[in-house]
Amino acid sequence: MQQLYSGPHTCRPWYKRLSRRAWLLFILVGALAVASHTTYAQQTFFEDFNNRDYAFSLPPGWTVWQNGGGIGDPSPSWFVDRPGLGINQYVLSPQEATKEGMVDEDWLMTPQITPVAGDYLMFNARRSFFETGDMFYVRISRTDARAPESFTELLKAYTEAEMPRSVGDEYKLRIDLSAYVGVPIHIAFVHTANVGPEGESGIWLLDDVEVRPMQRVYIKDAILRQATTPPQPPVVQGREVIIGGAAELVMAGDYDEANLTAMTFSLDGTTDLSFIKEIIFYQTPYELVTNDDFINELVPRFGSIENPGQTFTITGDMNIALTGDPYMYIRFKVDEARVLAFPYPEFDINLVSYVVNGVEYTPSVSSYFGTIDIVPSSVFNDNFANAAELSPVSARYGTSTMMASYEPEYDSVVYCHNFGDRRVHSVWYYFVPPQDGIITVDLTNSRFNTIAAIVDENMKQLACSDDIADGQTRSIISDFPVTAGRKIYIRVSDLGSPWDNDNQYDGTGVVIMDFAYGRPVGTEDEKPLLQLSEPFPNPTSHTVSFDLATGRPGTVQVYLRDLLGRAVQTQEYTVGAGKRRVSLDVSHARSGMYILQADGYGTHATRKLIIAH
Repeated sequence: MQQLYSGPHTCRPWYKRLSRRAWLLFILVGALAVASHTTYAQQTFFEDFNNRDYAFSLPPGWTVWQNGGGIGDPSPSWFVDRPGLGINQYVLSPQEATKEGMVDEDWLMTPQITPVAGDYLMFNARRSFFETGDMFYVRISRTDARAPESFTELLKAYTEAEMPRSVGDEYKLRIDLSAYVGVPIHIAFVHTANVGPEGESGIWLLDDVEVRPMQRVYIKDAILRQATTPPQPPVVQGREVIIGGAAELVMAGDYDEANLTAMTFSLDGTTDLSFIKEIIFYQTPYELVTNDDFINELVPRFGSIENPGQTFTITGDMNIALTGDPYMYIRFKVDEARVLAFPYPEFDINLVSYVVNGVEYTPSVSSYFGTIDIVPSSVFNDNFANAAELSPVSARYGTSTMMASYEPEYDSVVYCHNFGDRRVHSVWYYFVPPQDGIITVDLTNSRFNTIAAIVDENMKQLACSDDIADGQTRSIISDFPVTAGRKIYIRVSDLGSPWDNDNQYDGTGVVIMDFAYGRPVGTEDEKPLLQLSEPFPNPTSHTVSFDLATGRPGTVQVYLRDLLGRAVQTQEYTVGAGKRRVSLDVSHARSGMYILQADGYGTHATRKLIIAH
């Protein structure tokens, strides 16, 4: 049965007719069909099939016709689809079940188009990953869009071997329309299935159908890409290759090559320009390269510059073919003789402009790497035995967990972040309080996922902090009570890694620790009505102590609750204004995590407590 359909139209959902293999093909299509379109100066016709509704409707003026096929299903076989994870829509003639000896032709016709001098028909297309023997035709009608009788001229025929298996400018099909200049025409895309013993056709995907003159290949955009997921780990002074990422060159055009002659960058965000001695740029079509590729100069150089200024231009002469989007890798060399101390030098770079085919272009978006810290190759407070002393005067301290060694005896699992036996990289500080007081260890400004822990000289854990709050990966221990003359250690670490190679440092970073020590002071108006300090020791097996501070006389209830909120132990205190140290015997409670809660004055305060027998 032959039927003519005009878009917009609806059809029975295609996914109900797909085999398991077809699903695989559509997943591949979804991964490949998200290319962006380039707008050209002269464009006689263009359709990208985007912004269509969920009824698979074709754009106005497009029509479809089906000749046989579908095992009795008369629905049109061309429809607009969008991959599940993609944003780019396309038109598709899907895989169909057929019977041997059956005719199966799926026709898709354009609106009327009148080519001008120099125009080509261009479109992205792809077939199934597996060959099924299908054929693909492009036909012309000089009258109307009635199929098949009006489409008497064959413009081009493709076998499966000639049809691309991927989409993109480098695979785009281009057909000369010089024979139709000034002639109103309709174009038909005809998918003819092989209905032999296989019993299933392939697919034909079309996108970005346009009529325009061909254009020389050029770079339509350039975007900086980080080598790792931000925030990036520090890089180590003294390494021969220090790479922050690459500039991805987004190619467009139809013929010849793009001649790249200059790229201008800015070092905004770099704290010390004199520390950078040379920047080298390499061009490669490959996204993944190794350090040895650069050291041995196996990757072509585009250009380099020594002692760059705030803004600098790299010049070169490189012809780049239309073979995907190549990469411009950036390698910079730093002053190896300089002795680094905190705060460490920071490096950042952004792309300002580039010159291709003699024309200067500005990137569509401002892209940059994000801060990259350059740190020394050795860590001064790497080990427990080399802990750095903290002063009673509040100050900011800095170091790096990059290149910190793994000490199994001391880099043990902490109770607030139990990830099992992992290679943890820690740095160490110690503090001896001159008087009783409180301390705060604040890692808010560190640029990596931190864990902070306070331990005594016997490595007994007294306090621990993983994340400040949900969605925040930094750590803080506030108002921890300390005793005059009692030495404590502060350990700052990353989350650890299961790797025993350079990958173990992927989660490291620069430690920026704000340390404060003092004695609680202030007027009555400044004091909160109820304060509960961190309990200590924590974990504990027998008695736990904590400071309870109140702003005025009253009654305070202290509860020990399990994680279900049930009160395991209760104690009531009648107190005056001020602070007192309270102790609880928790030896009868089972091992586990508990909540220590103080209620009074219409408010409450809570702390976590670990009981371990």
